[in-house]
Amino acid sequence: MALAINPAEVLETYYGAIDDGRLDDAFEHFAEDARQRFGNGPVLEGRQAILAGATEFLGQFKRLRHDITNVLAGDYPTVGFEVTVTYTLPSDAATSLPGAAVCEFGPDGRFTDMRIYVDLAPVVAGLTATAEI
Repeated sequence: MALAINPAEVLETYYGAIDDGRLDDAFEHFAEDARQRFGNGPVLEGRQAILAGATEFLGQFKRLRHDITNVLAGDYPTVGFEVTVTYTLPSDAATSLPGAAVCEFGPDGRFTDMRIYVDLAPVVAGLTATAEI
């Protein structure tokens, strides 16, 4: 099946909104009944649950930057991509981590499922060290 959307453009728009702190705009890219799993965390079901989880997680950081390095658009609607995320802590220390994700798109071009894979141990260690100061 031909792609009905340009996945790279959707991902750039989505992550650009996150990086700009426009979470409501970013999460409009999810279908109402979407699912998301971040690493070994629980599956979040529904756009509002995904937004709430992201708001809590992202609120720990001063800034984020997502650099998408490779988009693998094989059999639509499933798309995989690689990303480097730079997490800036409240202390201004920054850590860049590689990650990957697999997402599925609905007929309207919104995410229906997203699975994100990244080892956050270095970021968690930085947050813990900041909290102990």
